[in-house]
Amino acid sequence: MIVPSGYIVAMDDGYIIWNPRCGQKQKTKINALATALLGLFDPDGDIKTVVVGDNSGRVNLIDIGTMETICSFTTSSPIRSICVSNLHNNSLIAGCDDGTVYLVGKDIPGGVRRILELEHPVSGVIMAGRILRISQGWETKEIEWNHTLYDNSKILVSA
Repeated sequence: MIVPSGYIVAMDDGYIIWNPRCGQKQKTKINALATALLGLFDPDGDIKTVVVGDNSGRVNLIDIGTMETICSFTTSSPIRSICVSNLHNNSLIAGCDDGTVYLVGKDIPGGVRRILELEHPVSGVIMAGRILRISQGWETKEIEWNHTLYDNSKILVSA
């Protein structure tokens, strides 16, 4: 991932490498192969955190300054895509290889909440307003987010 202040590379041996334009190259290692990257920026446009989805189903938040893992959340399947949820503070949406979609974050009860189950792997997720756009290969679904976050009796979004 290339950003104005440098670039981030996920290697096949589990290393995540941050190479800033100014300063020393830094690296950290996760316990699985990285499958998705997402940069989180501060209001000044500087990258502060990289979100790394991996093939064990984990979503890892890594601080760019220290290359330390801030927190991680575990889903049921390898992560294929990640985006920021604009409806819930400090949370992310993760699409998985088994077709499940999760809301993850510190403010989510238990850190992980399954919101959708689909038949095919989720290759891309994008949140635009209340619309969740989900890519599955060549097909794209648009689903309106119309349920409450804390309804524990059912999956939160229906296709």
